[in-house]
Amino acid sequence: MTDHILDYFGTFDEDAQLFIAHYFDSESEARVALARLREVGIRSAIHHSLVANTLPLGAGTIRLYVLEKDLTEACRLIAEMEQNKSLNPDRFFHDPDEDDIRFLSDLQREKHRSRFFWATLGIMLLIFVILRVMYSYSLFMTV
Repeated sequence: MTDHILDYFGTFDEDAQLFIAHYFDSESEARVALARLREVGIRSAIHHSLVANTLPLGAGTIRLYVLEKDLTEACRLIAEMEQNKSLNPDRFFHDPDEDDIRFLSDLQREKHRSRFFWATLGIMLLIFVILRVMYSYSLFMTV
C-alpha cells in the first residue's frame, strides 16, 4: 500500500463526487479504516488529520472520503470494523465460582505460611546471634 503525503485519490473522472464515509476521533483509527478500504480496492482519503492532531477540537474532526460509487461498501466495511472493535463484556467477565474462591483462599494461606516461615527463621537467627554474643562475652570475662 502506498501512502501519499496529501492522501489524494490520483486521477478520476471530473464528474465523480467525494462523500464522507465516516468521521473519526483519532488519526490511528482513520488510518486503519483507510488501509482496510484500500486493501479491498476502494480509493479513499482522510482529511484534517494534521489539524485534529494539533488542535483536538472535539469528536469527529477527521473525515474519511470515498467516491460516490464506493460509499455503501465503504460504510459497510467501516461498520463491520466498528462492530468487531467493540468488546463483548460477557466474553471477558467471569463470575467466581467455588473453585475460584477455594484457589484464592489457598493462595492467601500460602502467603501466610511463607511469612510465618521467614518470621520463624528470622527469630531463630536472632536468638542464635544473641546466644553467640553472650557465649563470646562469657569466655572473654573468664580470661
